[in-house]
Amino acid sequence: MKAKLIHDGLQRTFVAVFDKGDEVIHELTALAGELGFETTQLTGIGAFTDVVLGYFDPKAKEYRRIPVEEQV
Repeated sequence: MKAKLIHDGLQRTFVAVFDKGDEVIHELTALAGELGFETTQLTGIGAFTDVVLGYFDPKAKEYRRIPVEEQV
């Protein structure tokens, strides 16, 4: 993965480009640790061959997983 700072202000903005086969969560976690992030906001992802997306369901108090097993 390669990451580049594109805006440095009150809120910093980075672009991250992953290499084929990169584990996204691992790479983002490593980047957050390296840069000292305490909170982050992810605004866009593209070009996966397969992925499991998810969201937290507050009523059920659990994460809901959505597997997508195709190019997206």
